[in-house]
Amino acid sequence: MRIALATIALHDMPGGLERNIIYLANFLVEQGIQVTLLTFDLPGAQAFYPIDDRIEWHQLGRTPAHSAISFGDRVALIRRIRAVFTADHPYNYLICFHHGILLRYLAGTVGLSVRVICSERNSLTIYHYVRARKWNLNFLMLFLTDGITVQFPSYIKNYPKTLHSKIKVVHNPVFLPEATAELHVRQPLVVSVGRYAPQKRFDLLIRACAIVFQQCPDWRLHIIGDGFLKSELATLIDELEMGDRIFLIPPKSDLSTEFSQARIYCQPSQWEGFPNAQAEAMAAGLIPVGFQSTSGVSDLIEPGVNGWLCDESPSPTALADTLLRVINTPEQWELWSHSARQITQRYSVKSWQQAWKTVLGLPSTSEQPAISTTYR
Repeated sequence: MRIALATIALHDMPGGLERNIIYLANFLVEQGIQVTLLTFDLPGAQAFYPIDDRIEWHQLGRTPAHSAISFGDRVALIRRIRAVFTADHPYNYLICFHHGILLRYLAGTVGLSVRVICSERNSLTIYHYVRARKWNLNFLMLFLTDGITVQFPSYIKNYPKTLHSKIKVVHNPVFLPEATAELHVRQPLVVSVGRYAPQKRFDLLIRACAIVFQQCPDWRLHIIGDGFLKSELATLIDELEMGDRIFLIPPKSDLSTEFSQARIYCQPSQWEGFPNAQAEAMAAGLIPVGFQSTSGVSDLIEPGVNGWLCDESPSPTALADTLLRVINTPEQWELWSHSARQITQRYSVKSWQQAWKTVLGLPSTSEQPAISTTYR
């Protein structure tokens, strides 16, 4: 069997999409499948996560992957895509990570026998926040695919009913962490992880923690990530005079150390797909906090059982009240922490493995996938 996996870019990208397409590629090649990665990266790109040496990576871009592209360049890119699929043995499947690239890949494989699956990486609530309209040309291409995967059952209702029969749920894998200490012996620390971009609403989190820390001066906030809003967030921290309590931390090679020291994980995003960092934090016993209105975040949290959700409209004051609710209830910490750790059972690597085998029609086995869980 031969399978191609496609996304926009992998070069030095530490995000959840990039991690999961590489996880899947590494897992499939361990099953004896020939695997090809296709991206719009420039030649010479280097992935943030380790890629098995047996995987062939075609870097098809001639302009930066996330930059504007002319019509002529789009046509040339489609020709390069087609060249990959016609130069070697036939491909059985093409898995596109997100419908935003479907048009180019469907055009590049038209007339070929390859089955196309779209692996969606965001809730469709994304269209509440971005300029693009839901019913764009790439979204319409979903009707031409052979299958669609989403990360939570709740996401299916946002798709046209005529597509529901194509959709299967494939969550992201949550790995078992190393043993971690009880919350009472950890630091009074809130952690959040993500790109410094508007979607993540870290400005809201900073303002909320500035309120919280007036009442709880021994607590701190670490926001781990990078992005074009870094200087703006740093300025906000200075304006709030929180430079000794709120810290912007560069992306780390291993988040387990940070998670093992903290008590609370907060995800203030506008939307998510499957919030990987939140899931990993829960596996490490952190108490998750987020907004009820945030798809993905609220799918992982059962309020009062394994974390807390703010059910008010997103605002610094509302988020601060929810954080204080957790901070001021230390007698419940270990109960919530224990429940949060159960995420590794519900979203285990084994069930992720089996879900993809079902989608691809592969035989079921009891073996765990041999995939790397670390950064480069």
